[in-house]
Amino acid sequence: MKAWPARGEGMKRTFRALKNLWILLTAAVACWWLDMAKFRAGLIGQVSVAAATAVTGYDLFRDQTWRVSSKPRRLLGLMVAGSTAGGDCSFDLFVDQYHIGRFFNSAAGWPTHDHLIPLKGNAVPPGATIAAIMITAPTANPINVILL
Repeated sequence: MKAWPARGEGMKRTFRALKNLWILLTAAVACWWLDMAKFRAGLIGQVSVAAATAVTGYDLFRDQTWRVSSKPRRLLGLMVAGSTAGGDCSFDLFVDQYHIGRFFNSAAGWPTHDHLIPLKGNAVPPGATIAAIMITAPTANPINVILL
């Protein structure tokens, strides 16, 4: 036979459970807030390039005014979609001559929040050029890139 908890023990358990729930909710809201901060930090640029133009070796950010800026910037995220199917084309991202990484399109169509690829907040100094050089060209449809 189970004994009743001592006086006040039930209230302590309830308080402890509410405190833990508050901590979890605070952590969830903080994660959401940081995720949204990537979008609030500012869109660096977006581009849509036709498949016939985006051949191997082509710079997707060519002729874009935002690829060079007089202000320091940070690369927080990247969204890539387009071509015929996800994963069928790729490009290398550079800041001047520094290679950030190779990225593949995640889906056909236009990129959405679901396609966000987080970056480490790579610094882009004033006057540095951001370039996206095609490695594997898209097959049929335009390639769409959003840089945060």
